Order: sequence, then structure tokens, then C-alpha cells
Amino acid sequence: MSQAALLEYPIQIALGSVVALYRKPARGVMEVADSLEAVGGKGFVGDYSFGKRRRQALLLSTVELNAFGYRSGELRENITLDIPGLQSLPIGTVITVGEVEFEIEQDCAPCGGMARRLGEDRQEFVAKMAGNRGMLCKVRSSGTIRVGDVVKVRGG
Repeated sequence: MSQAALLEYPIQIALGSVVALYRKPARGVMEVADSLEAVGGKGFVGDYSFGKRRRQALLLSTVELNAFGYRSGELRENITLDIPGLQSLPIGTVITVGEVEFEIEQDCAPCGGMARRLGEDRQEFVAKMAGNRGMLCKVRSSGTIRVGDVVKVRGG
């Protein structure tokens, strides 16, 4: 097989695993989940954001949580990942979590509402968490995600 032909097949590199899962059944409410059922283009079944075009999934790494002293779920992510370098991945990167593909759409900007929920000063929170609050993704495929599932990043 030629080198050009090899480049047509994206390389998936396993980088980590799923640490925790969360669903938001209603505005302002978060619940721990053992699994999440994803529907391509729609989000997670039973989640407040299901069916919306934007903000279908928020992925956050334990690297950022640990660096700033937060616990899993405190920053209201859907999926907590044990994966280095999540925040440095470019827009458009495809991440496979278990059997579900996500595409990074944008960095999740910290907001005053999150600071208020955490009991922190708004300006301080926004300044320290800029570029560190996780990645907003669209759900590209359907399937089930479970705690412990492998996380892969597509490159090449």
C-alpha cells in the first residue's frame, strides 16, 4: 500500500478513559449517570440540551479539574475524561469516547453564573478558568458511553 493510501485512513490514538458521566435533566440540575445514550446530531437522551444544535456535550479533563482544585461534576461537564491535552486540541478534532464520536466545536468560556454557583468572585473565576473549562462538542454518532470507556483522539 502506498504512503498516500495510508494517509486516507485516520489514526486513532488511545489517550485515556471516562472517569465520570453527568446528565442535566432540567435547567440547573445535574445528576450522576452510569451511562449516557448519545444520538448523533442531538446530544444525550434525557439531557436538557438534547436536540439543540449547540452545546450538545461538554467534555472536561481531570487535568484541569485537579489543577484548579475542583471535583468531577462541579464545572457541570457531561463527561469527565482522564486525558492529557484536551484543552490544546484544535476545533474540528474528532474524539471517540467508547463507541461515540464527538467533534470539538469550541472552548467552553467560563461565566459569571458558574462563579456564582461555586460561590466564587466572577472576575477571578473567569480569569483563571479562561481556556480551562472544557471543550464544547457536537455529537457525531449514536451509541452508549460508560464510565471506564476508552478515549481516542483522531489524528493523521
